[in-house]
Amino acid sequence: MALDELIHCVQRTKTRRLGDCDSFMAVQRALLDWVAERPPTGLIGDSATQTPYRRRLLNSPQDDFQIVQVYWAPGQISPIHDHQGVVGAVAALQGHSVEVKYSVTDDAGERVYLRVEEQTELCERVASPIYPDEPGQLHCMRNPSTTEPSVTVHVYLRPVLRFNQYQPQPGGWYQRVPTLLWFDAH
Repeated sequence: MALDELIHCVQRTKTRRLGDCDSFMAVQRALLDWVAERPPTGLIGDSATQTPYRRRLLNSPQDDFQIVQVYWAPGQISPIHDHQGVVGAVAALQGHSVEVKYSVTDDAGERVYLRVEEQTELCERVASPIYPDEPGQLHCMRNPSTTEPSVTVHVYLRPVLRFNQYQPQPGGWYQRVPTLLWFDAH
């Protein structure tokens, strides 16, 4: 499957106005087919970045969805973050990554308590859902390898322009930190 076919599938899924689960299933099939056909080349960038990982938008910025390739240097980890109510899917393109999902157990406005819900290893033929109302919608991702980079591909059925990161605070709290989404140059 070529990238333009993946883009077309995401566009078709959006026009069908499916529920969250059916939308994820449609995107998951296309995403897994696409990553299965990619050769293990074309990593974006290297670990010399001020951001925790490198992100490249694969579709047009004018589209009403996003397909994002993320490069993870060995050992890199993202902050815990949300997706501002977006349905999506994430899959491994090269290597593997670990995703840890969290739920909010206590909410005091800008500060929350979090609980680990599940951990998934993203590797060949595994895609993880992102559902807006799911308790485990918050997550962090990391490359567990100490020697090899990994690459993941994320499909969001609505552009993510802003999101919240959750920074650890004393007493087990996490502080919500509004963040603007970025993309690195090709």
